[in-house]
Amino acid sequence: MIKLTRMIGVLFVLTGSFIFLADIFDVLGSDSIFISLGEIWFQVNKSSLIISESFISRYIPLIGSWLWHPVISSILTIPAFLLFAVSGLIVLLFSRKQK
Repeated sequence: MIKLTRMIGVLFVLTGSFIFLADIFDVLGSDSIFISLGEIWFQVNKSSLIISESFISRYIPLIGSWLWHPVISSILTIPAFLLFAVSGLIVLLFSRKQK
């Protein structure tokens, strides 16, 4: 189980690194900024992003609309490389062998 968790952590860190490198080359070629997780989701599958927003806003009682707009939409604006790299490092930190 620890090996699988470590492999997932390494995969997340590598994904973050590749996205960072792609962003750097994109920034050097134009005046754009780092790509956010929401932009990647929108480019990969626009309809699932829209469905997720409406589902969470409509079908989660009491906190659904609050949950999407300040919380999830803020997470989706974080640069994708940062989110993947930090998540991978956290997984690697918790999956290391205890002494």
